[in-house]
Amino acid sequence: MKTDNGVTATDNGLFYEGRPLSFVMDFYTPGTFASYYSATQWCHENGYSCGSMCKGLPIALKKGDYNIAKWHNLTDEERVDVDGLLLSDDFREGSCKIILFES
Repeated sequence: MKTDNGVTATDNGLFYEGRPLSFVMDFYTPGTFASYYSATQWCHENGYSCGSMCKGLPIALKKGDYNIAKWHNLTDEERVDVDGLLLSDDFREGSCKIILFES
């Protein structure tokens, strides 16, 4: 079992906190917030709305046009209802990972 940004790889597929994933994509672009901007651009081009950034917490993704709060302001029900997450150990200078959950 291998983990990366909370994503666990098993013989049965990829999971994040026990939820099966349908899609994972890594972004690394050198520069301040460059990977974050590349990842959010991909989200918008593919019909996903992005929540607001808050320190090192995940950023919620929803398919469609939504105004999404910061992760720490979402209820447990809202967190379960997201279609995916934007993850990073360092949004400022590091790589980012988009994960989408199975429907």
